[in-house]
Amino acid sequence: MKPLLIALFLTAGTAAAPALAQDARAATASGQAWAEVSRAVAQDGILHVELRFLTDHPAYPGERIYDHIPADRLNAMIYVMKGDQSFPLWLEGGKAMVPDRLELRVGDGPQVGHWQAAFVAPHHDVTEAFLHLPNLAPVGPFRIERR
Repeated sequence: MKPLLIALFLTAGTAAAPALAQDARAATASGQAWAEVSRAVAQDGILHVELRFLTDHPAYPGERIYDHIPADRLNAMIYVMKGDQSFPLWLEGGKAMVPDRLELRVGDGPQVGHWQAAFVAPHHDVTEAFLHLPNLAPVGPFRIERR
């Protein structure tokens, strides 16, 4: 009986591992592509986040994730979150460090888009967080690298 219980426990543990890896991906509104964090580095009070968008759908038509967002709505629509703490976009010269629009396009490979932005860096004790963008499930948790 003990070997059977051990085998069931080990099987349950390995079955949970792929689900955890999937948590770091976020489906787009179409459900035909997903985003994953390719880089998240905090340095000098700024968190730089890069996403890549991928698809395995053979007839993926592309899609618009967001278009121009008014400045007064940006931090309500694009932000990093850990628990109940929200980290807004980083401003340089009063301008948010984020692209005006994000549109995914069909390409030669599985990558259909790339996106990057800068945010106010979370405190040093925050080692992972979630990214929120319009028309996309929350991306994460993703690990924050410190420099």
